[in-house]
Amino acid sequence: MSHAINVTADVQQALQIAQHSAEQRHSPFVGTEHLLIGCLTTDLVQKALAASGIDASTLKKAIESELGALRDEPLSAKGVSPQVTKLLERVAAQYNVVNSGYVLAAMLQEPEPYLVPILAQFPQLNVKAFREYVQRYASDGKVISIDSIGGKTKKSQQRRDNLRDVPPHLRPQRAKTSSPQNPNLPIYIGLGVLTAVLYGAMVAPAITIAIVIVVGGWVVSLVMHEFAHALVAYWGGDHTVVEKGYLTLNPLKYTHPLLSIGLPLFFLAIGGIGLPGGAVYIERHRLRSKIWNSYVSAAGPIATLICMIIFATPFWSGYVTWERYFEHQVQWSSLAFLVWLQGIAIVLNLLPIPPLDGFGIIEPFLPDDLAFQLRSFGSIGFLIIILMFWIPDNGTGFHPARTLVEQADRMSDQLGVEPWQISQGYHAFRFWD
Repeated sequence: MSHAINVTADVQQALQIAQHSAEQRHSPFVGTEHLLIGCLTTDLVQKALAASGIDASTLKKAIESELGALRDEPLSAKGVSPQVTKLLERVAAQYNVVNSGYVLAAMLQEPEPYLVPILAQFPQLNVKAFREYVQRYASDGKVISIDSIGGKTKKSQQRRDNLRDVPPHLRPQRAKTSSPQNPNLPIYIGLGVLTAVLYGAMVAPAITIAIVIVVGGWVVSLVMHEFAHALVAYWGGDHTVVEKGYLTLNPLKYTHPLLSIGLPLFFLAIGGIGLPGGAVYIERHRLRSKIWNSYVSAAGPIATLICMIIFATPFWSGYVTWERYFEHQVQWSSLAFLVWLQGIAIVLNLLPIPPLDGFGIIEPFLPDDLAFQLRSFGSIGFLIIILMFWIPDNGTGFHPARTLVEQADRMSDQLGVEPWQISQGYHAFRFWD
């Protein structure tokens, strides 16, 4: 901040809550959306909204539903965004002492794009009446001069005293300090995998080849899928993906390695299902427009399709002749199975079921209230997919899983991969059957 600003204690409270909100969502910086949440927790703002017949907690929940998901382990924020600095300086230019009501009024006066449809759900909210209420009933109380956002005050004692004013249930929790990671851990893991592969190559070469091709190729496609989401999100305005490491092609940088990598591999092993991995956390409210939500969602399946075409290159290019195929049957059949897995992942991911990418593509075109209700069923989406593959199929009539498999078969066939090659690769990978 270019100069000191006089703020009331409730602004300090709002900033503390804003920082906590950003850290819980792994946002590298405290944005105006986090400050908005913080302001909605102050007594002044809640009373001013109540005067207009608006419940602050209801508005807060509606806003939080548009932000990134809460994470298990907080990530320390590096500071505030330039937008927050400009906002507070703009408010300070109008008022000698800045309180949370003035800050919120400024954000409501010029709402960001993600906030417009939310505010439309509260037609009784009048910014002018809200500001007049704040001016009439606000009490400066303890005034604190800050020279940097986040709470550095001229007197550290003032900061500690102010934090005591924050209700215990609203105080930001200190981020857990994780144990220091060994920088050589990836090397150790790589050596362990290499040792296992070499041992397997000597003991059971055919099995090892199948596992390396299928699992290795599947992990590569998952990484490219998540990378594509992040790259398009960056183009669309969410630059936090850089700070989060999503553009590094490092699987460990993704939101949840277990859900993004581990769970799909587990279902791949037990049932040969190309279950889509968990998507990276995109802060969609930062995207320039709703259509970018569709672009971000579509990027993942497109990346998977590109991987499918690349993996199938030896087949559609004519390189894999009958002689070459049977000279190295395990290798080529495993690759054929990997190609088919990309196909099943694409058709699954394009289903309009939350939280799959197919739903993300059409979501911007749905009414806001309907989209919100459907998103709330996101945790059931994967369960529906899994159950589809466990429904008994007698081969007649319509069966959802069989329909998806047949579509993946047709996609593979278009790329020169035969069904019998896929079947051989499936059995080579699932050697224990």
